[in-house]
Amino acid sequence: MAQKIRVCIWDEDSDSRAGMLRVLGNLDDYQAIEYRSGAGGIANLENLRPQILLLDVDYTIAQPDKLVPELRKTLPELKIIAMSKRWDESSRQRFGDLGFDAMLLKPLDIESFLKAVEAANQGKGVKSNCQVLSFFSPKGKSGRTTLIVNLALALARVSGEKVGIIDAETNFADMDAFLNLNPRSTIVEALRDLTYLTSGTLEKYFEEVSDKVFVLCGANTPQQAAFVEPEGLTKLINLARPNFRYLLVDLAPGFNPISIAAAEASEKVYLTTMAGGTFEIKHLERAMEIFKSLDNWQQRVGCVITRMAPDVRRAKELEEEIGCPVTLIPNEYLLCSEAANNGRMAVDIGSGSPLTQQIDRMAFAIHDGGR
Repeated sequence: MAQKIRVCIWDEDSDSRAGMLRVLGNLDDYQAIEYRSGAGGIANLENLRPQILLLDVDYTIAQPDKLVPELRKTLPELKIIAMSKRWDESSRQRFGDLGFDAMLLKPLDIESFLKAVEAANQGKGVKSNCQVLSFFSPKGKSGRTTLIVNLALALARVSGEKVGIIDAETNFADMDAFLNLNPRSTIVEALRDLTYLTSGTLEKYFEEVSDKVFVLCGANTPQQAAFVEPEGLTKLINLARPNFRYLLVDLAPGFNPISIAAAEASEKVYLTTMAGGTFEIKHLERAMEIFKSLDNWQQRVGCVITRMAPDVRRAKELEEEIGCPVTLIPNEYLLCSEAANNGRMAVDIGSGSPLTQQIDRMAFAIHDGGR
């Protein structure tokens, strides 16, 4: 017999609690248990071994901003679903920022409970504090990998929080080679196991780059990359959100269903190219026409042109020509080569160089804009 999923009801209203027990009693896969500790405490909750917590936020807890982090620390695999009789957009945003996995409108019914559990398992029931940044290039050789890794390290330093990288390159993924990693798992294994994963268990598929930067490496071969599909990648991104403050997604060059799906799941999309002539700018202009189909594209789409000296006037000219904000990243080929050969990133050994200064500026702008 399959083991039932333990659902803990934490609600100081006895009538509300009894109603939820009756509803959950009709579900064969779930076992409902009660928790009555008084307002704010979590003593003995760990002994109940819950997998899902239904938590009333109207009257039961006084300081959710302190309680939720404590629960995360004590029970990292726990799915926390907030319940209220009066959700609106402002309260949804407020409680979403506190880190709840999903929300429920009371009184409880079976359909809304199952939808909330599904949302919590996919990491998308409540808007998390994570900002997803995807990097797309119309053609290859844009300097994406160098940019992404160095930007991730800069964002971790600026924010003081964890940053994740997903290598969703479906042609020839090279993040592992770039970082000199021998990954235990890749995106292929993560997608294969997605049905059984939580945000906490997904984190184990990421390899450590530094104490705050982690990467989910790409498929070992293009044949394996065939298992990377748009729907799975979207679910993977949403499931990874609670683990990171920033999540950077490296996409294969050219338009395909995977790059479109990742863009739609991202707060920000960066079109990247390497300076070399007028053709690159034309490709960006054409790509912009496609990305204008995204909601709020004016706020969500930007361009990064690598191997071009930062120049405010030139950047403004390009912004008018392409139709979105432009960041110019200078050429530091020798610095990047030296960094890679030493198993480090350019921001680690090139402090004060034009490259690292510009990447730092980009990180500060992203962090300040996402606060």
